[in-house]
Parts: sequence; structure tokens; C-alpha cells
Amino acid sequence: MDESDLIRGFTPEVAEALADAVHRAPAGSVLALDWDETCISGDVGDAAFWGLALDMQYAFDSVDFWAIMGKGDELEMARLAVYGDDGHALCDAMIRRYESILESNGPMEAYIWQTRVTTGLRPMQLKRRLFTTLRKQAGRAPDILKLKNDRRIRWGFRLKPAVAELARIARKRRMQVVVVSVSLREAVWSACRLLGFHEHTVLGNATCVRRGKLSGDLIEPVIYGRGKLDALRKATGQNPWIAIGDSDFDLPLLAGAEKLAVLLEPADAALIEQAGMLRILVEPRSDGAG
Repeated sequence: MDESDLIRGFTPEVAEALADAVHRAPAGSVLALDWDETCISGDVGDAAFWGLALDMQYAFDSVDFWAIMGKGDELEMARLAVYGDDGHALCDAMIRRYESILESNGPMEAYIWQTRVTTGLRPMQLKRRLFTTLRKQAGRAPDILKLKNDRRIRWGFRLKPAVAELARIARKRRMQVVVVSVSLREAVWSACRLLGFHEHTVLGNATCVRRGKLSGDLIEPVIYGRGKLDALRKATGQNPWIAIGDSDFDLPLLAGAEKLAVLLEPADAALIEQAGMLRILVEPRSDGAG
């Protein structure tokens, strides 16, 4: 192996380990990639939620939608505001509800809520609306967008070139490239196409369809933590040959890798320590994608 085999954008140790693992990969083996902050800079689940809320694209005429939104005076006022064309009140209520779940129940429940709140839409209707709203953010460096009420949300996402190059080389070596994300499956699917990453399989959270509309009932396994590895096994019949992620939610997927696992830019020392105990390689440096 010479320097031309190394994948640019990673530290030398990780680049060499990745090149060796890809070179030795059996045909049909799996490169499993987390999506948010691994394949992209940004969070497409949040991007989709903010975008659909700001564009008033949820199924506001659905009883099931309001059941998932929850109860409270503020939400009732927002529900009535839909019929008064006050999108600002509704959007603000949705964002407050999401932030409340994130704060009180943690990120897993917040991500699940993002998926469930699409209830009442038809699957193709959701795909079209997501593609339209995410197109406004695709390719932009993540930044803070200030809304009219002084609320600030994160806006924009773009592909990390080092991971994109790894995926390209893996496909050339006849590996399967599978994105495994806790985000809404249709949001990741749309983002992949908008960013030119569309040749790869996407696994993400989704809800069942009943009478032609999304029901709000999650399809099992829920793709979060251990569920990421379970979903990959269900879809491909195998463990990943190589797995890459960036958070503690990805550790079960990384621990299941047959050849190599890489923790990308971990957020804290405790996560680095966990990775070391699991013999997961750590990539500490940004690839310059933002």
C-alpha cells in the first residue's frame, strides 16, 4: 500500500487503517455509516423538522397529528391559529414542543417524535415536501438562523468530503454502502439525493402506513443505539465490515464491525474512553467540511 491508497481528510493512522480494511473487504461486505455529523456536517432530522414547520407542511387537518403534538393551552391556541392563517404561532408552538421533549426526555424521544409527527401525510406527499424544504438548506454550512420571535435554530447541512470519498472507494471495491440513521428515513433519503450521495442504501426511522397515510406508529426495529445494528442485520443479513459514527448512540453499531470501527470527532473524553475499551479507532480531527 502506498500513499495514493490513503483516503484524504483523515489522520494518517485512521486513513491507513481504512485503506487496509477497504482493500481486504470481501465483495458484498458492508460499510455502515451514521448520517448526522458523520456523513454530513449538520443534522438532517432537525433540518427537516424546522423546514416543514416553517413552511407549514405538516398534516394540520389530521386528528392524529394533534394527538401526537400533545395538549396544553399554547398548543390549543396554535391549533386554532391554523384556521386563522397565523403560521407564526403554529411554528413557534411546534418548535417549543420539540425543545420541551428534547430537554425533558432526551434526544432519543425527540428524534422519535420528529418521525411520528409526520402522521396524516401520504408517503409520496412527505417525500415531495421534504425534498422541497431541504433543497433550501442542502450544501450550506450549518449556521444559526434567527426567526422573527428571536428564536434561533440550526440551519443547513453539507457533505463531509472525506467520508464521501471513502464511500466512493468502497463502492468501487464492490462493498455495500449503507447509511444507518436515527433521523426520519425520508429526510435522509432526500438529503442523500440533494448532495449526490444517492447510490447508497438508506436505513432510518419511519412509521407504518394505514389507509394510504402515515400512522405515527414506528416500524421496528427503532433505529437508535442497538437498533442501528439490528436494522443493518435485518436489511443486509450481516454485520458491518467497517462502521463509522460520531456519538455514543453509534457505539453498538461500531462494536459490531467485523474489521474496523471509527469514532469520528467524539464530543467528550468519556466517549473516547468508551471507544478505547471497545477497541474502536478514534478520528479526532475535522475533515474541513465545517
